Amino acid sequence: MITQHANKNQVFYSCQDLFSMQIEKPAHLIQDIVPFGVTVLAGRPKAGKSHLAFYWAASIASGNPVLTNYDVHPSEVFYLSLEDNLFSLQEKVLKYVTIPAIPLYLTNEWNFGNDNVSQLRKWCATHPDCKLIVIDTMQKIRPLGRRSNNWYEDDYLFVSQFKSLYQDTGVSTLLVHHTTKAKSDNSLDDVSGTSAITGAADTVITMSKKMNGNRVIEIVGRWAPEQKIITRWNSNKQWILAEEQMSPDRKLIIEILSDGTLHYKEIGEKMGKNPNTIYKLLVRMASDDQIQKLEDGHFSL
Repeated sequence: MITQHANKNQVFYSCQDLFSMQIEKPAHLIQDIVPFGVTVLAGRPKAGKSHLAFYWAASIASGNPVLTNYDVHPSEVFYLSLEDNLFSLQEKVLKYVTIPAIPLYLTNEWNFGNDNVSQLRKWCATHPDCKLIVIDTMQKIRPLGRRSNNWYEDDYLFVSQFKSLYQDTGVSTLLVHHTTKAKSDNSLDDVSGTSAITGAADTVITMSKKMNGNRVIEIVGRWAPEQKIITRWNSNKQWILAEEQMSPDRKLIIEILSDGTLHYKEIGEKMGKNPNTIYKLLVRMASDDQIQKLEDGHFSL
């Protein structure tokens, strides 16, 4: 049994203490996708990872669910869009922000130098409501040159700075990064750099593009359930769940509507469910660009 002991900044617990302690499970900025802490989001160039990160940031700042199904922890967000010019940054705002007066702060210029976290600490000190900093991309803030001849050590120390930032301030970091050209069976091996990057991060999310244009988001982490989420852009260039990722009810509705236009009460009857409940689902599906809402309560594909 380990004895509880305090020595300066070190604290040890006995097993008996841990058995009886009520410890809250780490919370999520985006339910089951992005927990608090350090998250790496990696994908190939032009795969859409920056758009996905911006969509997540805007959703957290506005308090809107992600992909309809995933609740967010509403909070202030600081987004460093370091590969955008002002025009492309404005384009993202117009695409993903519906209400301008949300606590989402943006910059496309940031001079980090070799002390890339101290300035973020100053930002956190003056913005106590900020809970997430997005850095797009991670490579833009890496110090020039290596600290040592050990690349693994350099990568681990770099990512660990953001873990310390979270432990000291409660502000999480989403680091947008790249994947390698080679595709492996393990998504963690796809992340560019040494394994220290994925080892030091709390959560690693990789994005890949399928032949049909859908994006596969694979999540591996300490506090997030290991899963794959398949998404796509709808006709309005908004992120939605792809058909192959739909719930059974959504898939059944599409199957029913494949025979032609129907009234929501007819759809509810065929499904054996309350028509009013099904109507609400039909409206959400229409909003997600999965079906069409017609007049007088009718729907079609």
